[in-house]
Amino acid sequence: MIFWIGYFDRGIEMDIPSPWERLRTFPSPLICDYKLTFFSRNHSYIFMYYTFPPCIFSKANLSSLAAPDTVSVALRAILINLVRNRNIHNEVMAELTGLKLSNPATWKELAGAPLLHAIVKETIRLHPPAGFNLPRAVPAGGRTLCGYYLPEGTTVGMSAWCVHANEDFWGKDTLEFKPERWLDPERAFKLDQYGLSFGQGARACLGKNIALVQLVKVYLSLLHSRSPPLFPAE
Repeated sequence: MIFWIGYFDRGIEMDIPSPWERLRTFPSPLICDYKLTFFSRNHSYIFMYYTFPPCIFSKANLSSLAAPDTVSVALRAILINLVRNRNIHNEVMAELTGLKLSNPATWKELAGAPLLHAIVKETIRLHPPAGFNLPRAVPAGGRTLCGYYLPEGTTVGMSAWCVHANEDFWGKDTLEFKPERWLDPERAFKLDQYGLSFGQGARACLGKNIALVQLVKVYLSLLHSRSPPLFPAE
């Protein structure tokens, strides 16, 4: 785990600031080792590298990855897709205008905005926030997959980016942003089985439903505020 301490313009005496001292007194039982690294080009940077026990690193990594980072990536992707597809932006604004929404809107009220939900689902399909393979261990006895035998304990995984680009699942337009593919409930139910943005099966993301609620409601707030506007006034 890396803590960024700060940078100093070249030529300024590199006195250690107070945050440095606070980090150096970090609870020692939690730290296995640490080292200091200096970089110099236009500026001088100071980094402190802490090596934590695996259990602490795992929990810290999960807390960072499982919510703030992935949700922020998805929200940025939603806004990019709307900017690139002004017609869809106009359609979802028209949909929301026809609804009587509280402030903030309730989840029950948003059931009447299917395009809003479809935009979120299509965004995380086309731009999965977690781009790495989701690792799984082959169970006892091993498994044969596509003619290949995999011994037990072998780490396997699939990338959502690859699965979400498979034309067998999504059609010839798999690389196009088309929220309408999610508007038919029966088709949407089928497509959900191919989605890997939150994983699948018994080890799917426990926070999936919370994440979807957060994405829809924050996205709605951004649309309502429109400050700054997504498009310049015509």
